[in-house]
Amino acid sequence: MTLFDDVVKELYSLLESYKLRHSVYNSQETWPDAGRSNFVLTQDMAFELGGSRKPLEALGVSIATADESLVRQNENLLLGNELSELNEDSPYARVSLCLVDEKKIGQGENLFNAIKTINYTRYHFNPEGFMMRISSANKRESVRISKESILKGLSFEKAGNLLIREFLKNPHVLKVKNIFINLKEFEYKKLEALINRTELIVKTIDHIAETSIMDCASCGLKKVCDEVEEIKELHFKKQFQS
Repeated sequence: MTLFDDVVKELYSLLESYKLRHSVYNSQETWPDAGRSNFVLTQDMAFELGGSRKPLEALGVSIATADESLVRQNENLLLGNELSELNEDSPYARVSLCLVDEKKIGQGENLFNAIKTINYTRYHFNPEGFMMRISSANKRESVRISKESILKGLSFEKAGNLLIREFLKNPHVLKVKNIFINLKEFEYKKLEALINRTELIVKTIDHIAETSIMDCASCGLKKVCDEVEEIKELHFKKQFQS
């Protein structure tokens, strides 16, 4: 499965001039999971990642690949400040790269459902004092951090380890690399463009799986099919089956 590999390679190119902090996944160094009751009220908040009070970048995406060279191990990377080093709202981005088992993930509708399930993992990620605020309509993923969690030692590494653990519950996922970004000078618009491409590829897979109409000339997603070789193959197989 190579659907998103070009996006991942461009992401790495975007990051190559920066120095990132690195930590290998440790299942014993996770942060407590608050479950569905993970609320941080305004008066209990230390700051927001992707602040809504002065709209800052707030991006989040999970990307699947079957290329082991792109995700060699379970790990967390951080570009910017650790949570204990922040004292005000900051821009924010989270990218989770998931190495998947190509044999298990399937094709067509099965592939789309598997990718969708991987994306939904973020809704089951609830570190105590790390309140995710996700708006699919506005394409925003921000985080509200509590004062108490900072005092207790919450970090991107510990929260990231919990997120990796959640991803690994999925039988399709073999390894996970989380990349957290809050550096003010980072090129968030370029990252946003890559995320938009990822979402458009997913939308195109869904379109191919769900529709029996194969009039490429009138399809608004034709450009994506033309650019991504594996989508062409999915499209051809669907035409052959119709």
